[in-house]
Amino acid sequence: MYRFLLTRQWLITMLIALLLIPATIKLGFWQLHRHEARVARNELIGKALTAAPVPFDTLSPTPGFAVPSGLTWRAVTATGQYDPAHEFVVRKRTDSNGTIGYFVVTPLKLSDGKGS
Repeated sequence: MYRFLLTRQWLITMLIALLLIPATIKLGFWQLHRHEARVARNELIGKALTAAPVPFDTLSPTPGFAVPSGLTWRAVTATGQYDPAHEFVVRKRTDSNGTIGYFVVTPLKLSDGKGS
């Protein structure tokens, strides 16, 4: 009656199904971790948006090094002059309407001579 379960086709199908179970479980946990990381990043951005701006030089312990992860997305203030001689274009940027364009980035030379 259930002899068809021992055929080659059914055994291969069962083997494939048994191999897919751990793969789908692993992918589910991967998606869960991605969700948790996105929630944490959104909370960091939300806190940064409500925080008062701080001077640019106070974010990094050493100028030119990376900003600590807890201070990313933080609003800053800086005083200086724009340096159009070193301006560059970032192509293939999309705005909120979905229009493809570009960003023009102009470096800021700080009033103390740093930056650019």
